[in-house]
Amino acid sequence: MKIKAECKKTNAELPIIDASGGGVSVTAYGCEKYLKLLRYGQVGADGVWRDKNVDASKGDTLEHSAVKVDISIELLAKLREYLREPRLRAELQKFCEIKSRDHFRNKILIPLIDSKKIKLTIPDKPTSSKQKYVWNDN
Repeated sequence: MKIKAECKKTNAELPIIDASGGGVSVTAYGCEKYLKLLRYGQVGADGVWRDKNVDASKGDTLEHSAVKVDISIELLAKLREYLREPRLRAELQKFCEIKSRDHFRNKILIPLIDSKKIKLTIPDKPTSSKQKYVWNDN
């Protein structure tokens, strides 16, 4: 509950928690607003505000949402890199080594699209045979 509250307060994504394989793995992302401030030197890694003339409330934000997909954290990280280039559904499914099209669509592809982790290259035609998918860094 504390993690959810802090993520909501800073408009950050919820971390991805994977408790499979006999251990626990957590992938956490920094709030985009904070990362932008770090990139432009306005806030140091120590959290100290550097430029009082800049309005910290402005800037891009990310939706905070848990992404529940039926793959490991390691595969999700690899998929993120693989999707730097647009890919067809069949390519993604093969990359993830999942044979069932329905399982891939319902448990992996659709949750990633709904959470805006993956975007469609032809958003007006989501069922197009030419539809490709790319990781959404925004």
